Amino acid sequence: MDMEKTGTYLASLRRGRDMTQQQVADILGVSNKTVSKWESGAGLPDIAALPALAALYGVTQTTSWPVRRAPEPVPIHRRRWRPIWSAGEACASASGTVWQ
Repeated sequence: MDMEKTGTYLASLRRGRDMTQQQVADILGVSNKTVSKWESGAGLPDIAALPALAALYGVTQTTSWPVRRAPEPVPIHRRRWRPIWSAGEACASASGTVWQ
């Protein structure tokens, strides 16, 4: 999660509600310095505070945070089976028996 983008987003949500950092802090039971850290990108809200933040700003928890999408997984190609040794090579077993 990009802390700077998240902070900018949280600040825009707060400003959209015409609230001060102190008002948000009082409602959430944290200090105004904590809210300032979130909005400046110096820290992130605790995961336990996310439901309260989402409710306060009128957004859903799943769509309320600007997160980068994970890159698409690289497909794993099946490898063709091939013997470790060729038919003409000798292979020694642990007992010393040579197979050919």
